[in-house]
Amino acid sequence: MVPDSSRAEASEVTLGKVNLPAPNCVAIILAFGVTLLLAGLLTSLAVSILGAILVVTGCVGWFRDVLPHEKEETVEVKSEVSKVFTRRREVEDYQ
Repeated sequence: MVPDSSRAEASEVTLGKVNLPAPNCVAIILAFGVTLLLAGLLTSLAVSILGAILVVTGCVGWFRDVLPHEKEETVEVKSEVSKVFTRRREVEDYQ
């Protein structure tokens, strides 16, 4: 049985704010550029050139998001403590 004091704690809600990196798509562009750059070694020079252009574009975009200050967004956090319970009287051993 759960004591009454822990039931009161389980219903508490804590609020806060967290700074997260701002979302962007340059990591996907950079990864696709590296893939095309390496695939161009097997296929043709045009694929490698397109991959190199995407790699440079991805690197420039990524560094512009990070330097001189990282772009961030503030997100409000709402967390609730969940109650975990079971109707079983014993815990099974799976060894």
